[in-house]
Amino acid sequence: MGRHLRGLFDACGLSLRQSVRRYGFSPAAISRYLSGERLPRKAFLDVLLTERARRTGADRGRTAPHRWPATAPGPAGPVWSAAEQARS
Repeated sequence: MGRHLRGLFDACGLSLRQSVRRYGFSPAAISRYLSGERLPRKAFLDVLLTERARRTGADRGRTAPHRWPATAPGPAGPVWSAAEQARS
């Protein structure tokens, strides 16, 4: 999963520092998610997917919050469910 997250993160065009400032995740947590060391929080996946959609124009006319609670529904729902099942 880390390899896929890294690709998505890179496609968003944000540096680690920009991501920390903009979305509030810790640098250590982001590094662990991208290396595959830890399963990312759903909120992190939502942010990446929303940022990628924004940059590609896939979300025209839609505004998304910069932060969602970890339990809120969002674009990462199916990805999160699959990751949870793989971890079990």
